[in-house]
Amino acid sequence: MKILKYTKKKNGLYKLILDNGKSIDLYENVILDNALLLTKEINDFDKVLRDNSFYVCYFDALKMINTRLRSEKEVRDRLNSRDYSSQNVEKTISLLLKQGYINDKTFANSYVNDAIITTYHGPRKIRSDLKKKGVSDNLIDDALKQYDGDVQEEKCDKIINNIINRSKGYGKRYIVNKIYSSLLREGFDRNIIDDSVSKISFKDNKEIYDKEYNKAYNRLSKKYEGKELELKIRESLYRKGF
Repeated sequence: MKILKYTKKKNGLYKLILDNGKSIDLYENVILDNALLLTKEINDFDKVLRDNSFYVCYFDALKMINTRLRSEKEVRDRLNSRDYSSQNVEKTISLLLKQGYINDKTFANSYVNDAIITTYHGPRKIRSDLKKKGVSDNLIDDALKQYDGDVQEEKCDKIINNIINRSKGYGKRYIVNKIYSSLLREGFDRNIIDDSVSKISFKDNKEIYDKEYNKAYNRLSKKYEGKELELKIRESLYRKGF
């Protein structure tokens, strides 16, 4: 099958006009691998199609990685979801690993660094996320070394300050419970949380209590009176951590 004309397209593709009146889009890599520029004909059409289907899969994977770093499992799962043949998927993964485009160690280090800078996630949550992405425990352990105790305490302090600033009018018990639930949910270890909470200097609880009592009284006295009023006030203050 003679090749009459090459027309360059985008993304490394060429349109080949054939002597049977048809055309085919091939990646430059396929053209070079099969020496089509030299022979100007396609002798094994099926092989050329197989080679091209591999590069469709390969360049799709590169496009994913160019968007952001991905783990080996992420790339494999994404390719499998797009109905590429298992042979092309594994061949693509193997080539990307060899070229260094996929590297779970680099991915884990970058993931932890980004999480420290851009999120409030603690080490346990980050570990869980990386395990879901198929990263091995030893690589996670190495990556998390950058998230040492000092960095964790600094992160905890920021979260605690945000909670305190959003909890004006609440008692110490409410604030402390909120801090523990938030930090445990974010994946921090309890000993780190204990250390951070021990450094908090709370405002005079009685001053806040008196203020909130008066607010509750003014609001609830419109509906209740006597012992029932006092009970409703106590319930309201209890919910606020007093």
